[in-house]
Amino acid sequence: MLFLHLPKYNLKCQYKEIKIEELIKYADKVNIRFSTNTLFEYVKSIEPQIFDSEFRITVKKFLKLAQKYHKSLRKYTIIFQGEHFKGLSYAHLGIKVILRSSYGDKDDNEKCVEIIGYGCPEYSFSAFVDFTLEELQLKRFHETTDSIGKSIINRYDASIINPDILHLINPSIRAEHYDSALKLLISLVETKLKEKCLAAGRNEAQHKTGAELAVLAFNKQNGCLNPPWYIATEAHQGVQLMFQGFFMYLRNAFAHNVVVMREDKSSVFECISTCEFLLNIIEKSTIR
Repeated sequence: MLFLHLPKYNLKCQYKEIKIEELIKYADKVNIRFSTNTLFEYVKSIEPQIFDSEFRITVKKFLKLAQKYHKSLRKYTIIFQGEHFKGLSYAHLGIKVILRSSYGDKDDNEKCVEIIGYGCPEYSFSAFVDFTLEELQLKRFHETTDSIGKSIINRYDASIINPDILHLINPSIRAEHYDSALKLLISLVETKLKEKCLAAGRNEAQHKTGAELAVLAFNKQNGCLNPPWYIATEAHQGVQLMFQGFFMYLRNAFAHNVVVMREDKSSVFECISTCEFLLNIIEKSTIR
């Protein structure tokens, strides 16, 4: 079936698990409301021996296969097909569900539910979108990302004052490339700590990274730096553990070259603020 000359519409939504029971009820309601036939197509999986790479199947067959092989199914498209619509041979409305990334279960970067339309006027697609959002309880990406993006920019502009941060990540933040910004910023924290240790005469810092660097800098017995405000008895150990945790949790995550924040951008500013705080500690630390 060719869609080359048909109008196309799509709307990406946040991923949510859609259960078989929900699909059955949804498909029934679409058939009643939009008077279409129902079929599934573009069924793909991680294990190609279970599903062919691409083919059409009936709803009944799909549901049986999906229940049996739900751990292998990677994505599917359900199409609601009208025989004749506005003079076109085919009109299509549907949803494409990506349950797993092509990179495996641990990467959620691709996961989404996409509402699609082919060969139908815009007002029909709009009505189908409203219907689908309500029936499947989906959320448009922009319902969260737009407001969060504005919040991040507003808080960033109002609060971040470190010139190194502003120079380094301003373009990425403005473009909403948050993972790129955080990766650069975390690397800056590591670089500044290494430079401080080298300035303290600890040449071995050149070959230390992450958590090891935190130990070299702030270890109570063998470290080379005194943190600011070290009033508490275990202040040195506390700062060491804080930097170790930061490197082990965030620095190591970004080192794997995957999308870390994924759909949830709600803590981006807090990560930036944490990096600024750690940079202040490094700057104010004194050499022993």
